[in-house]
Amino acid sequence: MNLFCRSAGGLASDLGGKYFGMRGRLWAYFILQLCAGALSIVLGNVDDTLGGTIAVMIVFSAFVQSAEGACYGVVPFVSRRSYGVVAGMVGAGGNTGSAVTQALFFADNPGLKMSTQDGLVWMGVMIMAVTCTLCSLHWPAWGGMLTPANPSATEEDYYLSDWDPEEVAANLHIPSLRFAMESKSMRGKANYAKYMAENSVKEGSEDSDVVIAKDIKTDS
Repeated sequence: MNLFCRSAGGLASDLGGKYFGMRGRLWAYFILQLCAGALSIVLGNVDDTLGGTIAVMIVFSAFVQSAEGACYGVVPFVSRRSYGVVAGMVGAGGNTGSAVTQALFFADNPGLKMSTQDGLVWMGVMIMAVTCTLCSLHWPAWGGMLTPANPSATEEDYYLSDWDPEEVAANLHIPSLRFAMESKSMRGKANYAKYMAENSVKEGSEDSDVVIAKDIKTDS
């Protein structure tokens, strides 16, 4: 069940990215996690029947796992060079967040005197509040949920900024450069098709790698 829901979240992220670029991925992640927070609030208020509680809990869990899948649909694009570090921080952050949530809302804390139902409600509020911070994410070449992209910014500028001139001279930046070229689809379907047309390459054709290879050779 967990694997299926995470895969569904990843699929939603991929579909959003295919048609709307990084903005689509962020919106997919935002909607799934916001729904998870709302369902946590509902779960805290549905305690009349066991069946109703179980039903809401199952749907809540499905959205939580889907949001995790959508999250890892965004993680690889944060930094190509430090992908392992970013993924590790996201995973560790989830464990830290669960410990903090447990201590705040569900531990035996005499100062708070909060019931389990109230804890679920406030956990939902916290989830929704934290989800809103996704609006602050911004990629120069792709923009963010609510912010436009910088027309003069390129994927190469963003991903190669992790490398110093000596490393570039030693061609250590080549994997990041290739990733930058391949991630141009995150501009959105319309903008990516425009880019491919400008380079006289039909999207999805066998010649679509020529642009990448040409730019890598020129840059290195």
